[in-house]
Amino acid sequence: MKNTMLLATVAASFSVATVASANLVITEIMANPAGVYDAEGEWFEAHNAGSEDLDLEGIRFVSNGTQSFTVAGDHILAPGAYYVFGPNADFLTNGGVDVDYRYDYYHFSLSDKSDLISATYNGEALDTAIYANAAYGRTLFLPNVTLDNSMESNWYHSNIAVYEGANNYINHGTPGYANEELLIVDLLDETFEAALGSRFSFRVEIHNPTDHAIDFDAWVRGTRGTDIDVVVKSVQGITIAPQQTVGQVVELSVPSQIETGLYTIVVELGDFSEAMGFWHNSYEVMITE
Repeated sequence: MKNTMLLATVAASFSVATVASANLVITEIMANPAGVYDAEGEWFEAHNAGSEDLDLEGIRFVSNGTQSFTVAGDHILAPGAYYVFGPNADFLTNGGVDVDYRYDYYHFSLSDKSDLISATYNGEALDTAIYANAAYGRTLFLPNVTLDNSMESNWYHSNIAVYEGANNYINHGTPGYANEELLIVDLLDETFEAALGSRFSFRVEIHNPTDHAIDFDAWVRGTRGTDIDVVVKSVQGITIAPQQTVGQVVELSVPSQIETGLYTIVVELGDFSEAMGFWHNSYEVMITE
């Protein structure tokens, strides 16, 4: 009697989003790297804001309206994940960036002044990012993936996050990770002149454009050159909900014993215990007799 072996094949199934229905968002751009040539250190980041894996193969990225590359090979981007595209995948020579996909710089480059990056698949638009004024050594980042990245005003320069640069240069950005927190500080109704011993006030509005709550401390400094730098008011333990704005009137007393002259009133937000103001704004007030 012949022995018969039965082989059972088990098929594993998984879901991959069709590219046409994908929610691909360009979230960060390094167009002006520090310490390395643009051909070595430029990069940009894309984010899968959808709920399914996304196969990037066949997606075409275009810059300057003419330069382009098309993703070749199997590159799966998981939901919530980020992918970094750049011309140089060597961490030691590209300014300290882990590049996930390498393209040819001479077929795709980024302008320092202003540019447009579009993503298409079979001619169908997936995303378009428009930016301007790339700062040296600082990425432009989108603080919230629901914001319209085709509006220049929704891009902000990286300020907090730092990744290793080349030749002792520092670059700011979060390649391959969620973008940094951001608070926008607006000073309104400023008082531009005050007398010794008097009180004056101004209004502060703080906006959180991100998709999560941010905790921080706030303080106000009065500075005059290098002679006077003193914290005149501080508040600890503030929380602002995502996409919310809070406002407060700040009233300050002018000591009668300080020198007259032009002072800078600086509002800083961050970690007061470490005197680290991550976000700030300021204006000048003349102190008179």
